[in-house]
Amino acid sequence: MTVEHQKTYSLSGELAEALEIMAAKVDSSPEALLESIVAQYAGRHGGLPDGAEERRAFPRVDISIPAMVYIEEDGEASVRYQPARIRDVSPGGMRIVCSGRKLCGRLASDFAPDVEFDVIFSFSEDMKPIRFRCRAARMEVVAEELHIGTRIVSSDAEGGALYDKIVSSGLC
Repeated sequence: MTVEHQKTYSLSGELAEALEIMAAKVDSSPEALLESIVAQYAGRHGGLPDGAEERRAFPRVDISIPAMVYIEEDGEASVRYQPARIRDVSPGGMRIVCSGRKLCGRLASDFAPDVEFDVIFSFSEDMKPIRFRCRAARMEVVAEELHIGTRIVSSDAEGGALYDKIVSSGLC
């Protein structure tokens, strides 16, 4: 049986006002946004309580690889690129970080929640670039960077096999 602990915390002044503004921007309640922020921080910094389990189906491997995000718009009539970094990978997806608050010149809120795009990168300078089709699972701004949690939709066979090998070996 799981026992849930619930406590109430309060914010005042400018911090409370900032939380309300941020929550409105992402169409969330301040309480839900604050809970999400604290949960993400705890997960990234080892702050989960003893006995708490990681909810991810696959472990993530921390990396830092330059990449290019490629989005087709207007029925493929228009294409936009943006430099980014792949920050962690798992068998099913990756976290992509773009500097600033926008993706290819547009706010994250301008895109459908499950927008699809391509990510082009290579694991080393002497390697042929790999192209993955990804679907956004989550987009959030963290410290003036746009973090995009993705699910991999497709890749070519060679790129997919190399990605799987690197993720499973933990060599990143």
